[in-house]
Amino acid sequence: MIIGILSALVTSFFVFSLNVLAGAFVAATTPITDIARYSEIRAQMGDSELTRHFPLSIPENAENVQFEYLLKFMMGGSHFQLRMRLPQAEISNLLTEFRSQAKYRFIGGNSSDHANIEGGVPTTYFYTSGNDDHSFQDDYEISVLNAEPWNHGYSYGVVISLEKSEIIYWAEYW
Repeated sequence: MIIGILSALVTSFFVFSLNVLAGAFVAATTPITDIARYSEIRAQMGDSELTRHFPLSIPENAENVQFEYLLKFMMGGSHFQLRMRLPQAEISNLLTEFRSQAKYRFIGGNSSDHANIEGGVPTTYFYTSGNDDHSFQDDYEISVLNAEPWNHGYSYGVVISLEKSEIIYWAEYW
C-alpha cells in the first residue's frame, strides 16, 4: 500500500512538473500582442540603442495600432514591432527624419531578402501584417538605423508606407 501511495505521489509530481514546464515554454515562445502592454514593455527596455527610436507611448491620433513582442528564449531571437497609421503629414515628416538617419534602405521584401543581397543586412519580417505573409509590399520603405549582422547580432529601424500612411517601428536581436 505504501508503494502504491509513493508511486501515485511521484507520478503526480512528475505530471505537475511537466505541466509547469510546458506552460513556461508556451509563455516564453508566444508573442505578446496586447496593445495595452506596449508602454509597460517599452518602459522595461529603457533607453536601449535598439528601442530608443520607438515612441514612449502610442500617440493618441494613431489608428490601426498593432504590436508584437517576442522575448528572447534560449537560442531563439527576439523581436519588437509596433505598427500604426498616422496622419499623412506626420508620416511624411517621419519618413524624412528616418531617411536621413538610415544606414541602409530597402524597398519591400523581408529580412532574408535584405540579408542575402550584396551589401545587405538583416532587417525584419512583417510580424504585424495580420496574415501569414511576413514580407513587405513594394510601397513600404525599410530604413535600417543600425545593424550588426553577426552571430548575436541585431537590427533596428522603421518601415514606412506613404501610400498607406503607416509606420512600423522594429527592433530584432538574435
